[in-house]
Amino acid sequence: MTKIHIVVDAQGLPIRLGLTAGQAHDGQIADTLLDHLGPRTICWPTRPMMPIASGN
Repeated sequence: MTKIHIVVDAQGLPIRLGLTAGQAHDGQIADTLLDHLGPRTICWPTRPMMPIASGN
């Protein structure tokens, strides 16, 4: 399974995207995704979304 990590703007439009293995800790990709945001950018985490059905 793969986790999809998305950083969105205030309108919900994606500005950064990252993929990790399903068993990987979310902190491994967080620095990479957040490094490109401005120093005064306000961020807050959301709860995980439901997994997308793979049709298997």
